Amino acid sequence: MWPEAIETALERYENRYGTLREAWKDAGYWPETTFPERAFETIAENPEKRVIGPRRTETFEDLGTGEIHVSGPNAMVGYLDGNHDDDAFDGTWFATGDIGRLDGDGYLTITGRKKDVIVRGGENIPVKEVEDVLYEHPSVDDIAIVAMPDEEMQEKGCAYVRVDNGRSFSFGEMINHLDEYEMAKQKYPERLEIVDEFPRTGSGKIQKAELRERIAETLGMKPVRR
Repeated sequence: MWPEAIETALERYENRYGTLREAWKDAGYWPETTFPERAFETIAENPEKRVIGPRRTETFEDLGTGEIHVSGPNAMVGYLDGNHDDDAFDGTWFATGDIGRLDGDGYLTITGRKKDVIVRGGENIPVKEVEDVLYEHPSVDDIAIVAMPDEEMQEKGCAYVRVDNGRSFSFGEMINHLDEYEMAKQKYPERLEIVDEFPRTGSGKIQKAELRERIAETLGMKPVRR
């Protein structure tokens, strides 16, 4: 019975994207749909979407990478504390804080969070892509990359890794693994910290702010604030 029940559940499974500031989810795909990895098909009857550049001056209707904005009758109209509205809204468009890429076929790929970046020498480097690649290593059980302070580059990446039981993972192994994916060198973490457990919120999310505090204390410097 269980195999049949699981198969039935998977047939009805939908992977959705949205925010708590909206009454329903924005985009998703169905199991029978052909879709790129980690991509979501924009659903016509759901709210409009746009992906804009970091200065909010350029809108990519068909193709581009930037912060995801949503607008529609299901989206909230403002915060109870109106002081937050200037940063959260561009007219009727709500800034989700998520970074994504919208292609000409209407596929939206979520690539990370706006605040979850390493500002290395003035370049914003999203960490999700690197985390996803390192997560594929057989020794890595969980990972979080955070910004650590650096006098020369302003910030550099530090990878906190929890390894699978009985396995080991070295800095050299991390670099070799990233080399296999031909990732740009400036995206590489420049320090590795092995941990037994991660600090987490009540909902299970890794508390990256605490990890930034830890690495700054280890280096004897002020932590990077987000």
